[in-house]
Amino acid sequence: MSKVLYLEFANEGGDAFRMSLNDPKDDLNEDLVKEKMGLIIQADVFASKGEKISVAKKAYVVERQVTDIF
Repeated sequence: MSKVLYLEFANEGGDAFRMSLNDPKDDLNEDLVKEKMGLIIQADVFASKGEKISVAKKAYVVERQVTDIF
């Protein structure tokens, strides 16, 4: 089973920006993820449509299981 952590942000203009991270730790919690998203915003290394990322909107994990038939 594969897992992907999606982090959704908004830029200063309100446009969406999403990053994905493969194989996140199993012990993630809301406080930890919010803290790390805040650090990403403070680092000011990403932009979306030419504007700074300014708001952490949402974070979620997607799990995918593939079952071979043959």
